[in-house]
Amino acid sequence: MGQVYVNRRLRKRSLEIKIQRVQRGRSGSRPPPPFILASSDLKASTLCESQFVLQSPPNLAFQSLSEITTLLLSLPRFGNPFLSQSAYLVLSDVLSAPTKEDDFNVVSEIPQILKAVLSSPPKADKAIVPAWLGLLGNSLLVYKDTDPQASAGELGKVWKAVWAFLESSDPTIRTASHKTLATLAQCFTQETIRHAIQERGQSEPKSALGRIVLQAENAFESLAFARSMSEFLLTISALISNLRYREMPEGPTAAEVLLLPLVQKIGNIRTEKNFEHKEAADRVLSQAMGTIGPAVLLNALPLNLEPADRSVHPQVWHTGFCYSSTCCNTRQAGREPRAFLLPLLAQLHPSPLQHFVSYFVPLSERMFNLQQNAESEGRQAEAKMWAVLISQVWAGLPGYCWAKEDTQEVSKALAFSDLSC
Repeated sequence: MGQVYVNRRLRKRSLEIKIQRVQRGRSGSRPPPPFILASSDLKASTLCESQFVLQSPPNLAFQSLSEITTLLLSLPRFGNPFLSQSAYLVLSDVLSAPTKEDDFNVVSEIPQILKAVLSSPPKADKAIVPAWLGLLGNSLLVYKDTDPQASAGELGKVWKAVWAFLESSDPTIRTASHKTLATLAQCFTQETIRHAIQERGQSEPKSALGRIVLQAENAFESLAFARSMSEFLLTISALISNLRYREMPEGPTAAEVLLLPLVQKIGNIRTEKNFEHKEAADRVLSQAMGTIGPAVLLNALPLNLEPADRSVHPQVWHTGFCYSSTCCNTRQAGREPRAFLLPLLAQLHPSPLQHFVSYFVPLSERMFNLQQNAESEGRQAEAKMWAVLISQVWAGLPGYCWAKEDTQEVSKALAFSDLSC
Protein backbone atom coordinates (compact mmCIF):
# COMPACT_ATOMS: atom_id res chain seq x y z
CA MET A 1 0.00 0.00 0.00
CA GLY A 2 1.14 3.52 -0.68
CA GLN A 3 1.95 6.01 1.99
CA VAL A 4 -1.11 8.16 1.25
CA TYR A 5 -3.43 5.20 1.74
CA VAL A 6 -1.72 4.23 5.00
CA ASN A 7 -1.99 7.77 6.32
CA ARG A 8 -5.68 7.91 5.50
CA ARG A 9 -6.26 4.68 7.41
CA LEU A 10 -4.28 6.04 10.36
CA ARG A 11 -6.25 9.29 10.38
CA LYS A 12 -9.56 7.48 10.18
CA ARG A 13 -8.69 5.01 12.92
CA SER A 14 -7.27 7.75 15.16
CA LEU A 15 -10.48 9.78 14.80
CA GLU A 16 -12.64 6.74 15.62
CA ILE A 17 -10.62 6.06 18.79
CA LYS A 18 -10.85 9.69 19.90
CA ILE A 19 -14.61 9.78 19.37
CA GLN A 20 -15.05 6.54 21.34
CA ARG A 21 -12.99 7.91 24.22
CA VAL A 22 -14.96 11.14 24.27
CA GLN A 23 -18.25 9.22 24.29
CA ARG A 24 -17.12 6.89 27.09
CA GLY A 25 -15.49 9.57 29.24
CA ARG A 26 -18.12 12.28 28.84
CA SER A 27 -21.38 10.36 28.80
CA GLY A 28 -24.14 12.65 29.96
CA SER A 29 -22.00 15.75 29.61
CA ARG A 30 -22.02 18.32 26.88
CA PRO A 31 -20.06 17.06 23.84
CA PRO A 32 -17.02 19.05 22.81
CA PRO A 33 -17.48 21.63 20.08
CA PRO A 34 -16.88 20.41 16.54
CA PHE A 35 -13.77 22.59 16.08
CA ILE A 36 -12.09 20.88 19.04
CA LEU A 37 -12.67 17.47 17.48
CA ALA A 38 -11.35 18.79 14.18
CA SER A 39 -8.23 20.16 15.87
CA SER A 40 -7.68 16.88 17.68
CA ASP A 41 -8.01 14.96 14.45
CA LEU A 42 -5.49 17.23 12.75
CA LYS A 43 -3.05 16.75 15.62
CA ALA A 44 -3.40 12.99 15.50
CA SER A 45 -3.11 13.00 11.74
CA THR A 46 0.04 15.11 11.81
CA LEU A 47 1.59 12.96 14.51
CA CYS A 48 0.81 9.79 12.59
CA GLU A 49 2.36 11.22 9.42
CA SER A 50 5.47 12.39 11.29
CA GLN A 51 5.90 9.02 13.00
CA PHE A 52 5.39 7.20 9.73
CA VAL A 53 8.05 9.28 7.99
CA LEU A 54 10.52 8.84 10.83
CA GLN A 55 9.93 5.08 11.11
CA SER A 56 9.67 4.37 7.41
CA PRO A 57 12.24 2.03 5.87
CA PRO A 58 15.13 3.56 3.93
CA ASN A 59 14.80 4.34 0.23
CA LEU A 60 11.06 4.90 0.54
CA ALA A 61 9.71 6.60 -2.58
CA PHE A 62 7.27 9.45 -1.94
CA GLN A 63 5.23 9.44 -5.12
CA SER A 64 2.86 12.10 -3.80
CA LEU A 65 5.47 14.51 -2.47
CA SER A 66 4.09 17.45 -4.43
CA GLU A 67 0.62 17.04 -2.94
CA ILE A 68 2.01 16.41 0.55
CA THR A 69 4.20 19.49 0.34
CA THR A 70 1.33 21.70 -0.73
CA LEU A 71 -0.88 20.46 2.09
CA LEU A 72 1.81 20.79 4.75
CA LEU A 73 2.74 24.30 3.65
CA SER A 74 -0.90 25.34 4.02
CA LEU A 75 -1.13 24.26 7.68
CA PRO A 76 0.76 27.23 9.23
CA ARG A 77 -1.90 29.55 7.78
CA PHE A 78 -4.36 28.29 10.40
CA GLY A 79 -2.35 30.01 13.12
CA ASN A 80 -2.20 26.86 15.25
CA PRO A 81 1.27 26.56 16.83
CA PHE A 82 1.12 22.77 17.01
CA LEU A 83 0.12 22.42 13.37
CA SER A 84 2.80 24.86 12.24
CA GLN A 85 5.51 23.10 14.22
CA SER A 86 4.41 19.66 13.01
CA ALA A 87 4.23 20.78 9.38
CA TYR A 88 7.78 22.10 9.47
CA LEU A 89 9.09 18.98 11.19
CA VAL A 90 7.37 16.60 8.76
CA LEU A 91 8.60 18.56 5.75
CA SER A 92 12.12 18.47 7.11
CA ASP A 93 11.90 14.70 7.59
CA VAL A 94 10.46 14.19 4.11
CA LEU A 95 13.31 16.10 2.49
CA SER A 96 15.91 14.22 4.52
CA ALA A 97 14.52 10.77 3.63
CA PRO A 98 16.42 8.90 0.88
CA THR A 99 14.64 7.83 -2.30
CA LYS A 100 15.30 4.99 -4.71
CA GLU A 101 13.35 5.95 -7.82
CA ASP A 102 15.30 7.63 -10.60
CA ASP A 103 12.27 9.51 -11.89
CA PHE A 104 11.57 11.02 -8.47
CA ASN A 105 13.36 14.31 -7.88
CA VAL A 106 13.03 15.78 -4.40
CA VAL A 107 14.95 18.88 -5.49
CA SER A 108 12.08 20.04 -7.64
CA GLU A 109 10.04 20.82 -4.51
CA ILE A 110 12.74 22.72 -2.60
CA PRO A 111 12.40 26.12 -4.35
CA GLN A 112 8.68 26.06 -3.59
CA ILE A 113 9.34 25.15 0.03
CA LEU A 114 11.99 27.83 0.51
CA LYS A 115 9.81 30.49 -1.07
CA ALA A 116 6.79 29.61 1.08
CA VAL A 117 8.77 29.28 4.31
CA LEU A 118 10.77 32.48 3.83
CA SER A 119 7.63 34.45 2.98
CA SER A 120 6.05 33.71 6.38
CA PRO A 121 8.66 33.90 9.16
CA PRO A 122 7.18 32.99 12.56
CA LYS A 123 7.07 35.28 15.53
CA ALA A 124 9.38 34.72 18.47
CA ASP A 125 7.72 31.44 19.49
CA LYS A 126 10.26 29.02 20.94
CA ALA A 127 8.10 26.07 19.86
CA ILE A 128 7.70 27.06 16.20
CA VAL A 129 10.92 28.93 15.39
CA PRO A 130 13.33 25.97 15.91
CA ALA A 131 11.25 23.80 13.57
CA TRP A 132 11.05 26.61 11.01
CA LEU A 133 14.80 27.16 11.18
CA GLY A 134 15.52 23.44 10.95
CA LEU A 135 13.44 23.16 7.79
CA LEU A 136 15.38 25.97 6.15
CA GLY A 137 18.72 24.40 7.05
CA ASN A 138 17.81 20.90 5.90
CA SER A 139 16.21 22.18 2.69
CA LEU A 140 19.28 24.11 1.60
CA LEU A 141 21.65 21.29 2.59
CA VAL A 142 19.71 18.79 0.45
CA TYR A 143 19.57 21.37 -2.33
CA LYS A 144 23.33 21.88 -2.20
CA ASP A 145 24.06 18.15 -2.39
CA THR A 146 21.94 17.76 -5.52
CA ASP A 147 22.21 21.13 -7.28
CA PRO A 148 25.11 23.18 -5.87
CA GLN A 149 24.82 26.01 -8.36
CA ALA A 150 21.12 26.61 -7.75
CA SER A 151 21.51 26.33 -3.99
CA ALA A 152 24.24 28.99 -4.01
CA GLY A 153 21.68 31.47 -5.31
CA GLU A 154 19.45 30.84 -2.29
CA LEU A 155 22.20 30.89 0.34
CA GLY A 156 22.23 34.63 0.97
CA LYS A 157 18.47 34.91 1.53
CA VAL A 158 18.28 31.90 3.81
CA TRP A 159 21.31 32.96 5.86
CA LYS A 160 19.87 36.43 6.37
CA ALA A 161 16.54 35.04 7.56
CA VAL A 162 18.17 32.64 10.01
CA TRP A 163 20.73 35.18 11.25
CA ALA A 164 17.93 37.52 12.40
CA PHE A 165 16.96 35.05 15.12
CA LEU A 166 20.49 35.06 16.54
CA GLU A 167 19.56 38.33 18.27
CA SER A 168 16.53 36.82 19.99
CA SER A 169 16.06 37.28 23.72
CA ASP A 170 15.07 33.62 24.05
CA PRO A 171 18.07 31.28 24.49
CA THR A 172 16.19 28.37 22.89
CA ILE A 173 15.70 30.35 19.70
CA ARG A 174 19.31 31.56 19.69
CA THR A 175 20.54 27.98 20.06
CA ALA A 176 18.35 26.81 17.18
CA SER A 177 19.56 29.73 15.08
CA HIS A 178 23.27 29.01 15.52
CA LYS A 179 22.70 25.28 14.85
CA THR A 180 20.93 26.10 11.61
CA LEU A 181 23.67 28.56 10.66
CA ALA A 182 26.16 25.75 11.26
CA THR A 183 24.15 23.62 8.81
CA LEU A 184 24.09 26.44 6.26
CA ALA A 185 27.87 26.79 6.59
CA GLN A 186 28.09 23.32 5.04
CA CYS A 187 26.43 24.70 1.90
CA PHE A 188 29.39 26.79 0.71
CA THR A 189 30.45 25.71 -2.76
CA GLN A 190 33.96 26.19 -4.13
CA GLU A 191 32.66 28.81 -6.52
CA THR A 192 31.02 30.70 -3.65
CA ILE A 193 34.27 30.65 -1.66
CA ARG A 194 36.37 31.75 -4.64
CA HIS A 195 34.14 34.77 -5.25
CA ALA A 196 34.45 35.80 -1.61
CA ILE A 197 38.26 35.49 -1.69
CA GLN A 198 38.52 37.53 -4.87
CA GLU A 199 36.58 40.46 -3.42
CA ARG A 200 38.13 40.32 0.06
CA GLY A 201 38.79 43.81 1.36
CA GLN A 202 35.94 45.49 -0.51
CA SER A 203 33.65 47.61 1.63
CA GLU A 204 30.52 46.24 -0.06
CA PRO A 205 31.08 42.64 -1.18
CA LYS A 206 28.60 41.21 -3.65
CA SER A 207 29.09 37.50 -3.05
CA ALA A 208 26.91 35.73 -0.50
CA LEU A 209 29.88 34.54 1.56
CA GLY A 210 31.52 37.96 1.40
CA ARG A 211 28.38 39.53 2.87
CA ILE A 212 28.23 36.83 5.52
CA VAL A 213 31.79 37.56 6.65
CA LEU A 214 31.16 41.32 6.69
CA GLN A 215 27.96 40.76 8.69
CA ALA A 216 29.89 38.68 11.24
CA GLU A 217 32.60 41.32 11.61
CA ASN A 218 30.01 44.04 12.19
CA ALA A 219 28.10 41.90 14.67
CA PHE A 220 31.21 41.34 16.78
CA GLU A 221 31.40 45.08 17.38
CA SER A 222 27.65 45.47 17.97
CA LEU A 223 26.13 45.79 21.44
CA ALA A 224 23.00 44.07 20.13
CA PHE A 225 24.93 40.78 20.09
CA ALA A 226 26.21 41.04 23.65
CA ARG A 227 23.68 38.53 24.97
CA SER A 228 24.17 36.34 21.88
CA MET A 229 27.96 36.24 22.11
CA SER A 230 28.15 32.53 22.93
CA GLU A 231 25.94 31.53 19.98
CA PHE A 232 27.75 34.03 17.75
CA LEU A 233 31.13 32.50 18.57
CA LEU A 234 29.84 28.98 17.90
CA THR A 235 28.63 30.19 14.51
CA ILE A 236 32.08 31.59 13.72
CA SER A 237 33.58 28.23 14.68
CA ALA A 238 31.27 26.53 12.17
CA LEU A 239 32.28 29.01 9.47
CA ILE A 240 35.98 28.30 10.03
CA SER A 241 35.38 24.55 9.94
CA ASN A 242 33.80 24.79 6.49
CA LEU A 243 36.39 27.10 4.92
CA ARG A 244 39.32 24.70 4.47
CA TYR A 245 39.35 25.31 0.73
CA ARG A 246 42.68 26.39 -0.81
CA GLU A 247 43.04 27.92 -4.25
CA MET A 248 46.59 26.52 -4.38
CA PRO A 249 47.88 23.38 -2.62
CA GLU A 250 50.45 25.39 -0.66
CA GLY A 251 48.34 28.51 -0.40
CA PRO A 252 46.33 29.82 2.56
CA THR A 253 42.97 28.37 3.49
CA ALA A 254 39.83 30.38 2.84
CA ALA A 255 39.40 30.62 6.61
CA GLU A 256 42.74 32.41 6.88
CA VAL A 257 41.97 34.83 4.06
CA LEU A 258 38.43 35.65 5.17
CA LEU A 259 38.29 35.20 8.93
CA LEU A 260 41.77 35.62 10.42
CA PRO A 261 41.17 39.28 11.42
CA LEU A 262 38.00 38.27 13.26
CA VAL A 263 39.78 35.33 14.92
CA GLN A 264 42.47 37.73 16.07
CA LYS A 265 39.86 39.98 17.69
CA ILE A 266 38.30 36.99 19.43
CA GLY A 267 41.71 35.91 20.71
CA ASN A 268 42.33 39.38 22.09
CA ILE A 269 38.99 39.63 23.86
CA ARG A 270 39.58 36.16 25.31
CA THR A 271 42.37 37.63 27.49
CA GLU A 272 40.05 40.13 29.19
CA LYS A 273 39.32 39.22 32.80
CA ASN A 274 35.61 40.10 32.62
CA PHE A 275 34.93 38.20 29.41
CA GLU A 276 32.21 35.64 30.19
CA HIS A 277 32.29 33.43 27.11
CA LYS A 278 35.78 31.98 27.27
CA GLU A 279 34.62 28.43 26.54
CA ALA A 280 32.92 29.50 23.30
CA ALA A 281 35.95 31.61 22.37
CA ASP A 282 38.19 28.58 22.92
CA ARG A 283 35.97 26.64 20.50
CA VAL A 284 36.70 29.27 17.84
CA LEU A 285 40.42 29.30 18.56
CA SER A 286 40.60 25.51 18.61
CA GLN A 287 38.86 25.32 15.25
CA ALA A 288 41.20 27.97 13.88
CA MET A 289 44.19 26.01 15.19
CA GLY A 290 43.03 22.90 13.36
CA THR A 291 41.99 24.64 10.13
CA ILE A 292 44.50 27.46 9.75
CA GLY A 293 47.34 25.92 11.75
CA PRO A 294 49.52 27.18 14.62
CA ALA A 295 52.15 28.64 12.28
CA VAL A 296 49.62 31.23 11.12
CA LEU A 297 47.54 31.55 14.27
CA LEU A 298 50.45 32.12 16.65
CA ASN A 299 51.82 34.78 14.33
CA ALA A 300 48.53 36.66 14.68
CA LEU A 301 48.13 35.79 18.38
CA PRO A 302 51.57 35.45 20.01
CA LEU A 303 51.76 33.31 23.14
CA ASN A 304 53.61 35.98 25.18
CA LEU A 305 54.66 33.43 27.76
CA GLU A 306 58.17 34.62 28.48
CA PRO A 307 58.77 37.61 30.75
CA ALA A 308 60.48 39.58 27.98
CA ASP A 309 57.34 39.22 25.82
CA ARG A 310 55.07 40.92 28.29
CA SER A 311 56.99 43.93 29.61
CA VAL A 312 58.00 47.29 28.22
CA HIS A 313 61.20 46.99 30.23
CA PRO A 314 62.27 43.34 29.96
CA GLN A 315 65.48 43.98 31.85
CA VAL A 316 63.54 44.13 35.14
CA TRP A 317 62.63 40.47 34.71
CA HIS A 318 65.81 39.11 36.14
CA THR A 319 64.28 36.05 37.79
CA GLY A 320 61.51 35.12 35.40
CA PHE A 321 58.65 36.64 37.42
CA CYS A 322 58.11 40.09 38.82
CA TYR A 323 56.30 40.49 42.11
CA SER A 324 56.33 44.29 42.05
CA SER A 325 53.10 46.08 41.21
CA THR A 326 55.08 48.87 39.63
CA CYS A 327 56.77 46.45 37.28
CA CYS A 328 53.55 44.66 36.36
CA ASN A 329 51.99 47.95 35.34
CA THR A 330 54.58 48.25 32.57
CA ARG A 331 52.95 45.44 30.58
CA GLN A 332 51.92 46.69 27.15
CA ALA A 333 48.40 46.30 25.84
CA GLY A 334 48.15 43.36 23.48
CA ARG A 335 51.00 41.50 25.16
CA GLU A 336 48.86 39.55 27.60
CA PRO A 337 49.93 35.90 27.97
CA ARG A 338 47.89 33.41 25.96
CA ALA A 339 48.79 30.14 27.61
CA PHE A 340 45.26 28.94 26.84
CA LEU A 341 46.39 28.38 23.24
CA LEU A 342 48.90 25.66 24.14
CA PRO A 343 46.36 22.88 24.93
CA LEU A 344 44.78 23.54 21.51
CA LEU A 345 47.96 22.30 19.79
CA ALA A 346 47.09 18.67 20.52
CA GLN A 347 45.07 18.12 17.32
CA LEU A 348 45.66 17.58 13.61
CA HIS A 349 46.48 20.75 11.70
CA PRO A 350 48.16 21.80 8.44
CA SER A 351 51.34 23.43 9.82
CA PRO A 352 54.62 21.66 8.93
CA LEU A 353 56.89 19.97 11.44
CA GLN A 354 59.56 22.57 10.66
CA HIS A 355 57.44 25.13 12.53
CA PHE A 356 57.57 23.06 15.71
CA VAL A 357 61.33 22.65 15.38
CA SER A 358 62.01 26.32 14.74
CA TYR A 359 59.44 27.79 17.14
CA PHE A 360 58.55 25.43 19.96
CA VAL A 361 61.83 23.61 20.52
CA PRO A 362 63.75 26.82 21.33
CA LEU A 363 60.79 28.09 23.35
CA SER A 364 60.70 24.92 25.45
CA GLU A 365 64.43 25.23 26.08
CA ARG A 366 64.07 28.79 27.33
CA MET A 367 61.13 27.81 29.52
CA PHE A 368 63.17 24.93 30.93
CA ASN A 369 65.87 27.42 31.94
CA LEU A 370 63.24 29.56 33.64
CA GLN A 371 61.98 26.49 35.46
CA GLN A 372 65.48 25.65 36.68
CA ASN A 373 66.05 29.22 37.89
CA ALA A 374 62.76 29.20 39.76
CA GLU A 375 63.55 25.89 41.46
CA SER A 376 67.03 27.01 42.48
CA GLU A 377 65.58 30.17 44.06
CA GLY A 378 62.82 28.32 45.91
CA ARG A 379 59.86 29.50 43.82
CA GLN A 380 58.20 26.11 43.54
CA ALA A 381 54.82 27.37 42.27
CA GLU A 382 56.49 29.20 39.42
CA ALA A 383 58.67 26.20 38.61
CA LYS A 384 55.60 23.97 38.44
CA MET A 385 53.91 26.43 36.10
CA TRP A 386 56.83 26.32 33.66
CA ALA A 387 56.84 22.51 33.84
CA VAL A 388 53.15 22.42 32.89
CA LEU A 389 53.72 24.76 29.95
CA ILE A 390 56.63 22.66 28.69
CA SER A 391 54.53 19.48 28.84
CA GLN A 392 51.73 21.20 26.89
CA VAL A 393 54.20 22.21 24.19
CA TRP A 394 55.44 18.66 23.69
CA ALA A 395 51.93 17.24 23.86
CA GLY A 396 51.30 19.18 20.65
CA LEU A 397 54.09 17.47 18.70
CA PRO A 398 51.91 14.64 17.25
CA GLY A 399 49.69 17.22 15.54
CA TYR A 400 52.69 18.26 13.46
CA CYS A 401 53.43 14.72 12.33
CA TRP A 402 50.21 13.76 10.60
CA ALA A 403 50.65 13.30 6.84
CA LYS A 404 53.32 16.01 6.70
CA GLU A 405 55.69 15.92 3.76
CA ASP A 406 58.60 17.32 5.76
CA THR A 407 58.38 14.90 8.70
CA GLN A 408 61.15 12.52 7.65
CA GLU A 409 63.28 15.25 6.15
CA VAL A 410 63.25 17.40 9.27
CA SER A 411 63.73 14.41 11.56
CA LYS A 412 66.81 13.21 9.70
CA ALA A 413 68.31 16.68 9.40
CA LEU A 414 68.06 17.28 13.13
CA ALA A 415 68.81 13.74 14.28
CA PHE A 416 65.29 13.64 15.66
CA SER A 417 64.73 9.96 14.92
CA ASP A 418 63.55 9.24 18.48
CA LEU A 419 60.76 11.79 18.06
CA SER A 420 59.72 11.02 14.51
CA CYS A 421 56.10 10.06 14.03
